[in-house]
Amino acid sequence: MRVALLNCYLQGGHTENAEVESSARFVEAAQRLGIEARMFARSEDLADFQPDFVLSLSYNDAKLAGFPTYLLLTAPPRWFDALPRFRRNVLTYDGYWTVSPSVSRHVAALYAKAGKPDLCAFAALSCARTDFVPLDFSRAWAAYVGTNWDGGRHGDLFRALAAAGAARFYGKRERWSHLPAEALGGEVPFDGRSVLDIYRKAGIGLSLGHADFDAAGIPTSRTFEIPAASAVMIAARNALIEEAFGDAALYVDAGSAPEAAADAIRGHVEWVRARPKQALAMAEACHRAFNERFALETMIANAVDMHRRACRALGFAPPGAAGSAAGDGAGFAATVAIAVRDSSLRHFGRCLDSVLRQTLPAQRIVVLDATSRGRASDAVRARADARHVRCRRVARFPAGFAAQLARAWDDVAGDWVCCISADDVLYPNHLFAAAAAARRHGARGAPPAIVYSGTVQASDGHELPELLHDHYNVLRSERMRLAQFDFEGAGAPAARSPLDPAGCLLHVPALAGSAARRLARLRALAREGHIAFTAAVTFATSDGRRRAGDGRFGLPPD
Repeated sequence: MRVALLNCYLQGGHTENAEVESSARFVEAAQRLGIEARMFARSEDLADFQPDFVLSLSYNDAKLAGFPTYLLLTAPPRWFDALPRFRRNVLTYDGYWTVSPSVSRHVAALYAKAGKPDLCAFAALSCARTDFVPLDFSRAWAAYVGTNWDGGRHGDLFRALAAAGAARFYGKRERWSHLPAEALGGEVPFDGRSVLDIYRKAGIGLSLGHADFDAAGIPTSRTFEIPAASAVMIAARNALIEEAFGDAALYVDAGSAPEAAADAIRGHVEWVRARPKQALAMAEACHRAFNERFALETMIANAVDMHRRACRALGFAPPGAAGSAAGDGAGFAATVAIAVRDSSLRHFGRCLDSVLRQTLPAQRIVVLDATSRGRASDAVRARADARHVRCRRVARFPAGFAAQLARAWDDVAGDWVCCISADDVLYPNHLFAAAAAARRHGARGAPPAIVYSGTVQASDGHELPELLHDHYNVLRSERMRLAQFDFEGAGAPAARSPLDPAGCLLHVPALAGSAARRLARLRALAREGHIAFTAAVTFATSDGRRRAGDGRFGLPPD
């Protein structure tokens, strides 16, 4: 099995962060289990690796690859609910990883609203299982390791601890410039191992996260690193930590006055030093709870199990097993019509590959050849795996794509038609996802006439236009983007409200015309049961020059 870890922060040269540290641990643990795992910065770099699945480490990007792709959710729901773009990104993934009940409840509700299967793995990028190492707690101190990425978090508390000499802080000097030099322990390599050595040397680790994380019961890397190192954990009040570790950890109200919180931590440190045998028993119990529930070996097993369920539910097939999902698409017979012009001929081979490799095969494939000298038809005849593909020469109409599509209807087989251009690439489960959406809406008493999904587009610019509209911007250069419906203004309420029992507008690609007028028309069509919206992104295009609004489903004009 191959697993790709997609870390978009690497695009901006950010190589010293928790994502890099935890990814290194994952790669090492996966290798011991016979799984090949690699880190990547961009979705377009995945093709040569051919992973069984992809784990994206950030909701800054949508799903942008044709492989089963899951999202690691390590942030509170209020963070990815802050913008429609983030909420939409979360919905594009095939499933998600989390160990937080509050996150799984929130995302499950979003997925239910979007008509997506709730595919969740109890998983995180934690630490590998370790042997317990008895430590000498009689001279222990508290260690805090962090990049301090958000500035002065717990600044007053840490200053008070530094003055008392009860804790040392590890990381880059410039990130800890607000603390005296004697309180700093130096930098820690991001190699997946050195941080555990720091906690073993100290004997005590401070698991103090962002207040939003603790309020939502979300762990940080420290939650796993400290018990894995056999150290005593002093943690902020956090529902997940208290439930998982109970009396095996010590707690502090990190939201109290800084001096009071510092006094509480100092008191815990003195207690550990005065009672080393009791501290040893606590550390061993905490270590045992980590090994049994949160060790990477368990996390990976949970994730692989979820991946197998996702392949069945979403119509993905193992490599080389195209068509294996056909039995799950009973009653959905579709014709795929591919319009080819001279300008798109160079992409035609890749487009045809994506159609031939559908896990739910098309009943018929029709190539509308509008190239000079019939070059698309020649390309089809040269392929042994495309002998059943029908080719029709069509005139190079000035009206363009829509006029070409009209010529396809004579060759349609089945009740459904998928009309694409030669510069488009379908994800392997595109037809399966369309069949599932049609079946879902049909079961609600509103058989749809159109099933509409998302579009991935190449981006000519180094910065995606959508990132200019908000301040949640990281240094990155992903060369693909997810075309989207304009959620601003009239679109924003639709992103949160079901239109009727048969249709829910949560994610629609960019459409031509005014967002308000389009929304009104889409609402009317959805009420009549004509359109089934799916949050699944199952359609990719390679042509960054295509303008948002180049429709391909024949919606009537405004």
